[in-house]
Amino acid sequence: MEQPTRTLRKVISIINSIIVLVAFVSFSAHAKVNVKKIYKTDWLKVETEHFQVVTNAKSEKAELISTELEQYYYFVSEVLKIEQKPLDQKVTVLLAKSDTSFKMFGIREDFMGVYSDCGEHITIFANVARFTPSSSGRSSEGRQTILHELAHFITYNTTHDIALPTWFSEGMAEYLATYVQKEGHVVLGSTNSAAYWPKNIRPSRLFDGLDVESLLKSNSISNHSNANVRARELNEFYAYSFGMVHYLAAEPMRRAQAFKYLQLLNQQLSVDEAFEQAFDMSFAEMNQSLKAYLTSKKAKKLLFDMGEQGFVFPEFQSQHSKLEAKSALKLIVNRINAVGAPFVSAEDKEIMLKEAAGVCEAFKIEEHVAAK
Repeated sequence: MEQPTRTLRKVISIINSIIVLVAFVSFSAHAKVNVKKIYKTDWLKVETEHFQVVTNAKSEKAELISTELEQYYYFVSEVLKIEQKPLDQKVTVLLAKSDTSFKMFGIREDFMGVYSDCGEHITIFANVARFTPSSSGRSSEGRQTILHELAHFITYNTTHDIALPTWFSEGMAEYLATYVQKEGHVVLGSTNSAAYWPKNIRPSRLFDGLDVESLLKSNSISNHSNANVRARELNEFYAYSFGMVHYLAAEPMRRAQAFKYLQLLNQQLSVDEAFEQAFDMSFAEMNQSLKAYLTSKKAKKLLFDMGEQGFVFPEFQSQHSKLEAKSALKLIVNRINAVGAPFVSAEDKEIMLKEAAGVCEAFKIEEHVAAK
């Protein structure tokens, strides 16, 4: 069955030290964690400076993805200067090689990726069935899913004292996920790299409902009880947030104004006060400017030179090892246990833990990573 919004992302924040950020496809039911399949699957671990990638994909693909993660992390933190706090532990990235194997994690079938922050344990789950490296110069749904989730971590882990309202967090993750290497450049902001604009809305009418003041003051993406209305509101929210970040990132002056705005919000100023101090225009004037930018050919990509005229990626070292079945089960089940209830139900978790104890007598729950 066709799912026209599969490349748009959805985020839900769970206030209990769990923040889960996801790739949105459509609405469907929970799947059951397949403990036996997890236990019987051959898992490979690839460790780099900042990541431990655990996957059932082939070694060559795991190496490509590990390099992609390190290069992206380097680009965003060192080239874009989104400075990072030191990591207490490496980010764990659990990758399924296919749609079928992603189901073993028991994550709702409408999600292609999940980001979980539970104290010291940072985990990204992703389906990499359609992954191609950015060095190919082509868009890739699998790659953009991983980079979107990683962008959330990088944004939250920054040393900059800024507020992270939902529109900025999601818009920035969408924007940074457009990252691609092409013809000696890193390119950001291509609106052709994925279906960022909802296909069920005509482009000429997409921004009819865009209102800058409402977007900046929104506290949630959508709380509507009707699934179809909620899906439409999600699509519009992501389009508007991506468009807003695209607009702000396009010019140095607007980038500086946006940074000041987020700093002022972090200092507990209201949206109205922060906007008035940071931007030399009214909400209505920005609304007009933003719509003109998005509906014309003014929307531009940012290019960053690579090689002698720009920056050079350092060499990244990696270590490959086969995970022993008991170790893999313990790691994966405990990380699933840390994911919030909207993505793996409490009932399914209880069944999962009992089955894990039955499959492996040595299995233990890491209480400090259990979702509350």
